[in-house]
Amino acid sequence: MAPILVHAVALWRDGQYVTQTYLWRSAPGGIDLASVVAGNPFNPMWGVWVRRVYDAVILKTLGATRDKLIGAYALEYLLLGSATALFGVAAGSIAAWLVVTRVMNLTFVWLPGPAAAAAFGALLVTVALGLVGTFTALGHKPATVLRNL
Repeated sequence: MAPILVHAVALWRDGQYVTQTYLWRSAPGGIDLASVVAGNPFNPMWGVWVRRVYDAVILKTLGATRDKLIGAYALEYLLLGSATALFGVAAGSIAAWLVVTRVMNLTFVWLPGPAAAAAFGALLVTVALGLVGTFTALGHKPATVLRNL
């Protein structure tokens, strides 16, 4: 990170404008990972969260209750997680079959219990993390968000 700051100071001394985007984009991988976890407007997923806030505010203005919005978002994440889990189990099973039968020359036995447990765990994580983001989006007051549209 130090060489980036040295270069930024050199640009500033020369009268060139150093943006915050320059510092975020030039940072090492650990800083980029931290920017994904912490909310910042330079993250590409930031726009998705802002749209989620606007959607929640508009629906609240039209009369939706907090419980109905949470239920709708939970259903959305449940369907998204189900489709992802189904694809993951199918793709993982095919890949495992190929490796076991073609590379290892063994017989393949598909076990539905561990596959279902992994899919259910992924489904729970998807719904839980989706609802965490939804709770923050639902915390905004409609009047302040609509004023800034």
